[in-house]
Amino acid sequence: MSPKKAHEVNLFTLTVTQSVAYISNLLHSLGIDPRGIRIVDIGAGQGYLTRALQVHLGATHLLALDSSEIQTKGAQRREERTGIIGSITQKTIHITPTTLCESIDEWIGSISSQEDSEANPAPVLLVALHACGSLTPDILRSFFIQRTASKDRPLWTPIAMIAVGCCYNLLAPQDFPLSERMLTSPTISLPTSAYHMAAQIPGQWFRSPESREDAALALRKVVWRAIIGARFAKTADDELTKIDGTGDRPVMRRLGRLNNTIYNDWRTFASAAGKRIGVDFGPDNELDSEETRLISELEVLHVLRCIIGPLVESLIIMDREKWVQEQLDGWGANDMTGGNGEPV
Repeated sequence: MSPKKAHEVNLFTLTVTQSVAYISNLLHSLGIDPRGIRIVDIGAGQGYLTRALQVHLGATHLLALDSSEIQTKGAQRREERTGIIGSITQKTIHITPTTLCESIDEWIGSISSQEDSEANPAPVLLVALHACGSLTPDILRSFFIQRTASKDRPLWTPIAMIAVGCCYNLLAPQDFPLSERMLTSPTISLPTSAYHMAAQIPGQWFRSPESREDAALALRKVVWRAIIGARFAKTADDELTKIDGTGDRPVMRRLGRLNNTIYNDWRTFASAAGKRIGVDFGPDNELDSEETRLISELEVLHVLRCIIGPLVESLIIMDREKWVQEQLDGWGANDMTGGNGEPV
């Protein structure tokens, strides 16, 4: 588990009761009985948040969505073991703004057919504890779709959305910037590699001996892979070594992910990397003096890049906040697609 993921899990474990209390207070402030609300947990995983909302909030209708069938089945097994009376519907879908709205349509329709029909659309709360990459803006797009398409989808209306964005390295390029303000700014331009920096949390690197070791391993991976990339550049053709402007190289995609134990020492790593990319770096694979010097410089450079990571994250969040304001105010109406053909 990465330091960032471990930090998020620890925080959630410690504050799940407070999170449920926050949601309860939000619903009461909107004049809505939590027991009558429909809740959609997006990216539900093993269903920890879903079950917590069921138990502590008293919600009786919950829809848990995830893109992984393995996660969905795991959540179902855990739900069966609890023996709690209530309605949690588990579903596996590839989540897009359209499929999310359609899944909720189908779910609300099935509930309505089992109960007395209501004159008013069902109030729906959208929650996402770990909305990775482009999932957060896609959930927002779903919110906007449903708020502006009530005539076409009268079954339900979104009353609020609570999402914790993360994993910006998985963010699609078209999902930043989103707001008209930043789209028209000549100074806002980030390469894809900057999204990786936004996912860094240097302030958590030294919170424990384990996190210190994890951070050191992550740094070693970045630097050693850069050294291998430089070696490969001396032997390969231009097509494999060219950079496309994002900081990515075809050769590094070929290298892929290696087991953590391979990074225990340089010779083991260099041998494994050479086999993976099809290059023989020699019998000893030792670092030369120039590479040793370069490793020290790259370590400093990467740490400095990580330090500005929170600044990049702040920029992404500010862009989303401004985009939400524009959409709710009716601004940005000239861009009615999400960059991938999905309507906003």
